[in-house]
Amino acid sequence: MAMVHLSPPWYAVWNQIHSAIGQDPSVTVEPLDTSQNPYEVEIVVEDANKGAALAAILVPQYPLGGLTVKVQVVDGSRKPYQPAMAKDAQGLASLFETAFKGNPLFTGVEVRPYMPIQSSQVVFPIFEAMVIQFYNDNLVDFYGNYNNTAAAVFGIILLEAVNGIMVLPSTAKIQ
Repeated sequence: MAMVHLSPPWYAVWNQIHSAIGQDPSVTVEPLDTSQNPYEVEIVVEDANKGAALAAILVPQYPLGGLTVKVQVVDGSRKPYQPAMAKDAQGLASLFETAFKGNPLFTGVEVRPYMPIQSSQVVFPIFEAMVIQFYNDNLVDFYGNYNNTAAAVFGIILLEAVNGIMVLPSTAKIQ
C-alpha cells in the first residue's frame, strides 16, 4: 500500500500564486524559499507600474501555524516595490487593470455599489470562467488535485479590501 502524505500548506499558497499571477508572461513567480522563517515567495516584475500595483493588491503574508509565507513583489535587482496608492474605487480599479494587464485570466474590472442603496463603491476584478488545477495531495480528489475557479483563487491571494474599499473577485459570464 502506498504511503499517504499531505502537501504542506505553504506549497498550496505558492501554487495558488504561481497558477494565477504566474500566467502573465511579464511576471515571474520564483520558487518558494523555505530556507528561513518566514518562507518567501518573490514575484519578479520588470515594469515598475505593474510591480507597484501588484504590491498594493496582493496579500503580503500568510500565517500558517508556526510559520509565515511572505509575498514580496520585486524588480529585476530584487528591490521590493512600494505599494501604489488608490484614493478611491476608480483608482483601485485602475490598479487592477495595471497589475493584470497581460494576464490571460483577467477579463476586466467593474466598480459599483455593493447594494443599490449604498453609496460606497466596491471593486469587482473579473476573471475567466475556468478552473485552476494543480497536484496537492488532496485526499478528497481522486487524482489528488486542488481544483478551484480562477476567481476563487484570486480571492485567496488578493486583499479583501484596499484603503477600506472592498474587493470582490468575480467570474466572467459564459457566453
